[in-house]
Amino acid sequence: MFHRFAIAVIFSVVALSACGSPSASKPAVSTCRPATFAGAGDDVIDAGGVGGCATAAIVAVGTGYFGVVPFDSDGERGMNLANENMRDGYTGTARWDATAHILEVDAPGAWTIAIK
Repeated sequence: MFHRFAIAVIFSVVALSACGSPSASKPAVSTCRPATFAGAGDDVIDAGGVGGCATAAIVAVGTGYFGVVPFDSDGERGMNLANENMRDGYTGTARWDATAHILEVDAPGAWTIAIK
């Protein structure tokens, strides 16, 4: 009887060792590679190097339509980052599309997009 008990204990210890000990979860490490793009008028931007960021702070000047549309690496359109009929410019923050590879900017004047 003792023999079976000893084998069971050894088997349990070996099984626990193989599974490893529970570890505390590590906090997520930010992989954000911030970038700022600026220009005037319509433009197409390669934003493929930006990743892991959360927001796009956008500022535009002028009067008229202002839009920023992200596209992924397959050319699929994402949700607009900006879609405004400006009277006196635009200042806003949008959720950054993590799949964005290309940004299409339609602007009547100068603009800045800060990804962070």
